[in-house]
Amino acid sequence: MEEEKKTTKEEVAELKEQVAALMAKDAKKDVMISDLMSIADKARLANLEQNKNKRGPNRYKIGKIDGKFIVGWSTVEDKVEQTAGGMWLISQVYELMLSDGSKKDISGYTNFSNARYNDYDVVEEVERKVNSETGEISLVVRALSTGEKIEMNPKFLN
Repeated sequence: MEEEKKTTKEEVAELKEQVAALMAKDAKKDVMISDLMSIADKARLANLEQNKNKRGPNRYKIGKIDGKFIVGWSTVEDKVEQTAGGMWLISQVYELMLSDGSKKDISGYTNFSNARYNDYDVVEEVERKVNSETGEISLVVRALSTGEKIEMNPKFLN
């Protein structure tokens, strides 16, 4: 039992030494930080602190077609065939889901890409919802140009 007490006392003494060393190291860092702060550009520091605290809502780009927002899409057809002459034919059809609940078919990847990226609006996140049963996330966004609110899956935002 005496050996156990000695071991415990030795461990405590060793831990006290480690704590003292850490405190000394921490004090040196405090001095270094105060020195750096004294020579720092005060305007830049103030600007950094202000920008840290005023982060606005997330903003995204969302495609538009015929004045309606594209809230989703799926590939309806994607065929690659070789003709008898050896030429390759590609046939692609995409179904766009629009903000008013309607759907529109687009033929060809170029047309699909143009519909998504050429005409767009900037939206900002208003609310983030999580379905408690499925864990699926949806976002409610507001178009900056029209104020229209749209609920959509975040994977369809740019």
